[in-house]
Amino acid sequence: MPDLSKSEPTPEQFDRLIEELISGRIERARYRAWEIEFLLDLEHCPLPSRPRRESILRQYQKAVHAEMENGVLPRMKLSEYLKSRTTDQGASKPVQKSAGSAPSRMRRTR
Repeated sequence: MPDLSKSEPTPEQFDRLIEELISGRIERARYRAWEIEFLLDLEHCPLPSRPRRESILRQYQKAVHAEMENGVLPRMKLSEYLKSRTTDQGASKPVQKSAGSAPSRMRRTR
């Protein structure tokens, strides 16, 4: 019989953990292996203050649900999701150049 404590979460289990994080009320003493992995990954992710953090967690939740519906395993880590958002945002922003000025990364600072 497989060890269910180490398996991927069901959508309901995943939603429960996300809701606990958003509400700030994690009152459990026992966690599954995937929840511990998620919380450790979360600990190392640079998330903004509460209103924006909730929005990011909801977007991540939606992305994980899409993966679950498509049978993608293992699920994407939050750190991977944040990295892909940063990459996607950087690629979608047009570079604005003004005549006669060097790119900002090449400008000298005093």
